Amino acid sequence: MPGKVAKIGTFSDWVGLFDEWRKEIGVNRDEIASFQFDTLFGAIETEEIQFGHFKGRRKWENLRQIPTQQMRDALLNMIVYQGDTEFASVEQQRHLFETAPTDWDRRAITRVMIEEMRHGWQMCALLVDHFGYSGKVEAQITGWTSLLTRILLIVMASFNFKC
Repeated sequence: MPGKVAKIGTFSDWVGLFDEWRKEIGVNRDEIASFQFDTLFGAIETEEIQFGHFKGRRKWENLRQIPTQQMRDALLNMIVYQGDTEFASVEQQRHLFETAPTDWDRRAITRVMIEEMRHGWQMCALLVDHFGYSGKVEAQITGWTSLLTRILLIVMASFNFKC
């Protein structure tokens, strides 16, 4: 995705970027490409906040119900960081995938990579669907910031640092 600027209007737009990213980093193999990603959330056990300062109050259903901008920003940042680490993990595991010594090892790392991508998918779904314009901008760059990880590894390797 580096060098391209695509505007995200819906989660479907983001899915297209996700597919491009998988191809670009080389993990769109049959083992992974056949996995059907979907946005799944667990059942809500109670309608009340269960701990903290807001314990006993009704859970917030949308971003505007969160009491302070500081809390909204913190939540946005946590979701962005979680998504970034999921996608960065996939990029870092590519070498293990490519050099797996046995079929069993390749299947094991495939499962790990799929789970990491699925978690990143979930985070981006939250960003796009619940955080308005800011969430869409963050989802657009989430995952692509792990490009910085690749650049850092190249720079470290050029100075003979073990990566």
